[in-house]
Amino acid sequence: MSKIGEQLKELKDGTRYSFKGTFQHNGLKSTDYIDKMGNTRYQPTFMLTDIYQIDTDGKEHYVADHLWMNLTKLFLKYGWLEKGDLVQFDGKVVEYMTQRKNDFKIERPSKVIITRSEVTLPHTGSLKKLSKKLTYKIDLTLKQEISCYPSLA
Repeated sequence: MSKIGEQLKELKDGTRYSFKGTFQHNGLKSTDYIDKMGNTRYQPTFMLTDIYQIDTDGKEHYVADHLWMNLTKLFLKYGWLEKGDLVQFDGKVVEYMTQRKNDFKIERPSKVIITRSEVTLPHTGSLKKLSKKLTYKIDLTLKQEISCYPSLA
C-alpha cells in the first residue's frame, strides 16, 4: 500500500474530518445498475487533486494526490465546478475493494464550501434554477466521455 493510502487509512476510524482539494475535471463511472433496455448506467464523478485533511485548529495534513468523488446535488448547488476551484467538505474515510487491492475513499460529504479565484461561491439553495443549464452540461460531458470509449458508445 502506498504512503498516501496509509495516510488515509489512519483516518478510517468512523470520525468525520474536514478535507480540501482542487477540482480538476469531471468523469464517469459505470454502476452495477442495468436499465430495462440492457444499458449500463453511469454515475457522474469528479476528481480532486492535492487532498488535505484540516485539523480543528486549521492545520493542514497532506493525505492524497488525487481523489474521485460522486458528483451529487450537494456539489451541483454551487453550479458547474471549474478547473482550479478549491473544494472543502467534511466526510468519512472508508475502505473499499478495487479489482487489485483495498483502497480508501472519502464519502458522505457535507458542509461543502467552494472557492473560485479566492471568492467563496454561494450555493443556489435550489437546483431548479440551474437544472436546464446543468443538465445540458452534464449530458454534453457524458457524450464526450462516452465517445472516448468506443465500447460504451
